[in-house]
Amino acid sequence: MKLAALLNPELVKVDIKATLLADIIKELLELISARTPGFDKNEVLSAVLARETLSSTAIGNGFAIPHARTDEIDDLTIAVGICERGLKLKTPDKKAVHVFILILTPVSVPRYFLQTLSAVAKFAKIPDALSKLLKAADSNEVIEVFFDANIDIAPQL
Repeated sequence: MKLAALLNPELVKVDIKATLLADIIKELLELISARTPGFDKNEVLSAVLARETLSSTAIGNGFAIPHARTDEIDDLTIAVGICERGLKLKTPDKKAVHVFILILTPVSVPRYFLQTLSAVAKFAKIPDALSKLLKAADSNEVIEVFFDANIDIAPQL
């Protein structure tokens, strides 16, 4: 399975203006909430931020992968936010984070969760991935960058 195949244009936002990580995550959760009846954004936000306190999910190269396991969703869900201004977070390379890839998976169905995290980390290491995403005008162009990268999600680790 391709990483890009898991992306939905309705769950991509190219013009994030928030200046705090929690607010960026809230914006991405709003996108998910609009498509998921009964979705408790506050519960999921708490789970994502609790995970973030264990260690920063900012992986360098301008990317962060906030994530959590929650039964507020039924299947692996990915939301992508692009923040042109960038956010100063604790990163290995001390560079601002511009791309936030929120990954949620049900607690009881962790299928592909770690493999998806690994695939996103691999994507983030592509030298021109960040610049291409920052140039994307809309969600379809963002997804096109992921398709062009041709990153596979391994069936198992």
